[in-house]
Amino acid sequence: MGAFGDLPHGRWVRDHNPGFGIARGQRSSLAGSLILAGALALLLWRATSEIASGSDNRGVSIGTPVPGVSANDRRYALIVSVGRYDDPSLRSLEGPGRGAEQLHDALTTHAGFASTNIRRVDGSGPDAMIPTRGNVLRALHEVLARVPADGNAMLLVSFTGQGTVANGKAYLLPQDASAGGGDALLASTSIDFDREIKQRLLDRRIKQLILLVDSTIGGSGPAPRLSADFVKSVTFEARPPLEAVAVLHATSAGSSSYADSAMRSIFIHAFVEGMQGAAGRAADGWITLGSLLRYVQETVPVRAARIDATFRQHPVAAIDGFLPNEIRFARVASRTASSTADLRCALRSPGSSADDLYVFDVAATTGNRTPTAVEAVHVVNGGVLGTPFGRPVPLTSPREWPIRRVAAGAPLLAVAHTNIGKCAAYLEAESVQSPVYQTRWRSTNAEGMPYREVFKHTTENRHGRTDVVAAGTETLRDLEGRITRVEYSCEGAPCGWSYHPEIGRGLAGDVTVLDPPHTFSWRRRWEGDSAIDTYTAFYEMPVRVCVQGCP
Repeated sequence: MGAFGDLPHGRWVRDHNPGFGIARGQRSSLAGSLILAGALALLLWRATSEIASGSDNRGVSIGTPVPGVSANDRRYALIVSVGRYDDPSLRSLEGPGRGAEQLHDALTTHAGFASTNIRRVDGSGPDAMIPTRGNVLRALHEVLARVPADGNAMLLVSFTGQGTVANGKAYLLPQDASAGGGDALLASTSIDFDREIKQRLLDRRIKQLILLVDSTIGGSGPAPRLSADFVKSVTFEARPPLEAVAVLHATSAGSSSYADSAMRSIFIHAFVEGMQGAAGRAADGWITLGSLLRYVQETVPVRAARIDATFRQHPVAAIDGFLPNEIRFARVASRTASSTADLRCALRSPGSSADDLYVFDVAATTGNRTPTAVEAVHVVNGGVLGTPFGRPVPLTSPREWPIRRVAAGAPLLAVAHTNIGKCAAYLEAESVQSPVYQTRWRSTNAEGMPYREVFKHTTENRHGRTDVVAAGTETLRDLEGRITRVEYSCEGAPCGWSYHPEIGRGLAGDVTVLDPPHTFSWRRRWEGDSAIDTYTAFYEMPVRVCVQGCP
């Protein structure tokens, strides 16, 4: 059962500015004597899903019903966040991965996305996938492979990093993109939005799509500006098989997007906050897609101005096929609930005690005229009672029971049973930070020996020939290597006949490290007897290092 119960499929209507909605959910419940009715339903929806051992199948159905497909198998996401670029000409920003983690957590906790239906490509998280071109495309393939065969699902794709336009085509730049070597190199190392994103989604017959694009993110300094051509190119229309789409750009054309002091995209962070409850809720407690988008569009400009009064960042949305105010997108569980107005309860930390100790308060309201007694207290999940419960306790005044939390990563739920009804209090699981990895370059191996590779060439006498200057290129066997320097030497008595092509430079080497940096070129003037020219390339290798939240 999902975090929102078994919700019947909603239905979108084409005749009224196409959109879709989700019908009201049926209540889920806790087994046996812990079934709470009425006002406890929302609380227990949340608790039941998180209590289930190993269960991560949280979901909200969308689209029209499909026989044999669970209501909790309908929401999927791909989250890509590029913080550091290998190409020094591209702006790097360590930190957006934290936003990726928070987005992942908010989608699973509040929006009904099963964690098994989400792929994160940000260099951290369970899979620790570095956001290279190959990894991004592989993750997209894995997500699409999980979508039902008819494509009747909602897919959310989030990209944080840099984007550009070349030869009229939009490209999303992964970590290993090369932007300084011309359009051909850019196209071969980046992600072609039309061919590799848009067309794949259409081929897969995805029905509903939400696309979040922060393609100009910068810190407190100068940042790239979003081009009108990029906005025009990164677009979808709600035409079959795609029935509804919302494309959100972090800023408007001609402007930049920014990160806060914690190095999080303020655009993605606002989206997360909205799902966590900051966005306005409908009467039934749901946060609609429309309410969420309004919160993002109202909040981001204020946050940008706080970073620097000159910063202007206004997110823009293009929506086709959705009725945003009818799409139940996220929900925040209530922390307390009671089956009667004559009872109240709460879980609180006493403040001065140990971090894992909480107090469960239970009291009768002032209007209650019925003699009330607590008959039992149960800690349903995440903790144990500090003292055993004995005989019934009259509620002539507020009562407290100590509860020791035994698993910070699990929700805490306590229920009081009285002669007039039941009351429950709930605390969310504390966020468990996923490890954050960064790529560090090392020049020595585990034994402390420098990474190096030797290349040798036998010279020849080219005196008087037009090709007296010999030239060539060499490539490392370790293609992930990054050459830092190349040393030239010569072996044999006739070395004096192999020298620098430029007169006056003597025996110095003529070497240039190329792009990609696992290749270098060389030139020599050969005008005498045979010798052996030797080039020793010293290089670095990338090593993924855990820098935060390490296991």
